Amino acid sequence: MNILFYVTCTPDPQNGGIERVSYILANEFIKYNHKCYCAYFNEIDSSYHSDIYKAIYHIPYDSTNAKEKLKQTIIKNNINVVLNQVGGFWKVGELFNSLQKELNFIFFTTYHSNPVENRYILDERYRKGSNFKSNIYCMLYRLSPNIVINRINKIKHRLFTEEINNSDQYIVLSPSYKEAIINQYKIKQVEKIISIPNPLTYNYFFNIQNYEQKKKHVIIVARFDELYKRLSRALKIWKSIEKYGYNSWKLIIIGHGKDEDLYRDMINQMQIKQIEIYGKSNPEQFYKEASIFMMTSVLEGWPMAMQEAMQFGCIPIAFNTFSAVYDMIQDKKNGYVINDNDYQSYSYKLMTLMNNDELRYQMAKEAINSTQKFKAATIANIWLNMMANVHGK
Repeated sequence: MNILFYVTCTPDPQNGGIERVSYILANEFIKYNHKCYCAYFNEIDSSYHSDIYKAIYHIPYDSTNAKEKLKQTIIKNNINVVLNQVGGFWKVGELFNSLQKELNFIFFTTYHSNPVENRYILDERYRKGSNFKSNIYCMLYRLSPNIVINRINKIKHRLFTEEINNSDQYIVLSPSYKEAIINQYKIKQVEKIISIPNPLTYNYFFNIQNYEQKKKHVIIVARFDELYKRLSRALKIWKSIEKYGYNSWKLIIIGHGKDEDLYRDMINQMQIKQIEIYGKSNPEQFYKEASIFMMTSVLEGWPMAMQEAMQFGCIPIAFNTFSAVYDMIQDKKNGYVINDNDYQSYSYKLMTLMNNDELRYQMAKEAINSTQKFKAATIANIWLNMMANVHGK
């Protein structure tokens, strides 16, 4: 098959989760003699060259000539399958649906996030408007949030229904997300929706026999975006830990983003000592050395950083703010899932791990073993079997 991926930005796997997942899948697909191509809409680096994709095209979906450019790309490369990796960009589905009426290809859409936003995100979104219309929505949300939420659900019912109808198969990252789309937005095309998790980034696992190489490091790998990642909570939790004298432990933060100054100011004001911040770095070596992984996000789809950390024997602790967390963490076995906003329990579980070498070893071993089912080859085979089944219909 000749497969075209449509992604968010320049398809360097370091640019984002969608780009990384697409790269990993494409790398597996070509092992079966499939040819992979990539188109994207947000250009970051025009000089990027890939050893995986046979050709790369910059085609913004909202440009005036997008349809014609995509049409010529599909014809020129004899594309059989289009993988739309940007589900939720509703116009993309409409664009490829119109092309399907002229050309012969199979169209799949993946929704890479949690389809249902929680109240925390909605509270922030409708806290302050940017124009007259949005101010009205903010005022209405404060007076009666259910009216706004019902309005959102009706709009998303239409948008999800159209996007699913426009796809030969619709992929979400967790069975719980399939259930959420169906129940929250009253979607009727149940048979079109399936779940396939993201593959692992790395093709090897930390050897538990080398566990003594682990250091007393707790690691966070996240975008510096307070609305979604809430690293301020992680800093407050860590400060509460420091008060108990855990001076031999260190918090390592890998990331960058718009809220970096906010976090550095918090660190200075709270006088947090045992902490190091690194910018946009390859986290692989940090995973190898770290013992515990912290996540405080309010909304995630399928967090690849957590998955990566676990395959390197870092024990995850996360809030229960997204249902896919239970696909990854078996509470008290390979990590801990904490009720949202329960800072005390989060701190207690963190200190429990810090205080118990044998517990860390056992849970690290379980974390590594539990990620085996997400190997890139395994996930790629699920994709290829699904494509073959749809193609044979």
